[in-house]
Amino acid sequence: MLFLLSWHTANLPRRPIQDYMNELIEKIQRRIEERKFCTIFEKDVSVYWPHEDTGREKQKEAIQAFAREHGWRATILDPGIRVTFRKAA
Repeated sequence: MLFLLSWHTANLPRRPIQDYMNELIEKIQRRIEERKFCTIFEKDVSVYWPHEDTGREKQKEAIQAFAREHGWRATILDPGIRVTFRKAA
């Protein structure tokens, strides 16, 4: 079982990474319903999709795959800054 550990989650109880991913999915779904988009900034992007080991291209591919899997499209603006999710057309 994988656990999400980073400076961002250091004060949170250790839980399986899927718990955190489920929270992210719910957050994105809520925001898309309310505003038609959801922007995730670097501190969260790097927690869910770290690039230190795999590089920026693999990070972008993982984000795009995640978006497609949930029926969204992701616009990645300067990968170290933010990702905006919208409902796929």
